[in-house]
Amino acid sequence: MAVAFDNTNPDSNGSGVSTLTSSSFTIAGSNRVLFGFAGSNSGPTRDPTGMKWGGSGGTALSAIGTVLSVDAFGKLGAFQLTPPAASTTTLFTQFAGTADEAAQGCASYTGVDQGTPNGTAVTNTGSIAATSGTATSGTVTTNVGDLVLAALFLYDNDFQGPTSAPTGSPTPTERYQATIGGDQVMAIQEAVATGSSTTVSFAISGGGGALDAKWGIIAFVVNAAGDGDVLSAQACL
Repeated sequence: MAVAFDNTNPDSNGSGVSTLTSSSFTIAGSNRVLFGFAGSNSGPTRDPTGMKWGGSGGTALSAIGTVLSVDAFGKLGAFQLTPPAASTTTLFTQFAGTADEAAQGCASYTGVDQGTPNGTAVTNTGSIAATSGTATSGTVTTNVGDLVLAALFLYDNDFQGPTSAPTGSPTPTERYQATIGGDQVMAIQEAVATGSSTTVSFAISGGGGALDAKWGIIAFVVNAAGDGDVLSAQACL
């Protein structure tokens, strides 16, 4: 069964917040999974500590790996829920205290393995000190045709209004982007693997002056339903 994109949440971000709740959106289809990402820029830093499908009283998503530190002040976390309830409701994120600025984003898919929905998360961090640059995920081990999902969180100390766009090969598809306070961006992209290793790239540009941007990316394979099936036989004498 092929993995297919289902939906994403409306733009959801805020300043001086300890929680975020999106507007309502719908998840549907068979063999569903919901992947969520939450980032913050704050001093002191504020980890995303939990995410739920269905508002603050909803069903908790499980963390994927550990929270990624993005230079001195940024944090990025990844979460998944398999399967999320097929419904129209909200995405909710809790942070470890009040964050100066924060954002959450998600992507839901159908046709996903319900036992092991994703591969091992690969992380990468970096910086951009120019009017534009490229942020690239770590190398994800893939098979041809695998769908690789990647989330970027970036903050710019020079407040140049950074934005993101898909770039590189294989050419990614953007599924979500939020800009926060003129100095941050969160984006989610997917790319279909064409070989045994895949990176997902984000083209970053500012509003005119040079950026002093710090970024982090979490990326992993979305496992198709049936990928984890193993056929075995035993001979009896």
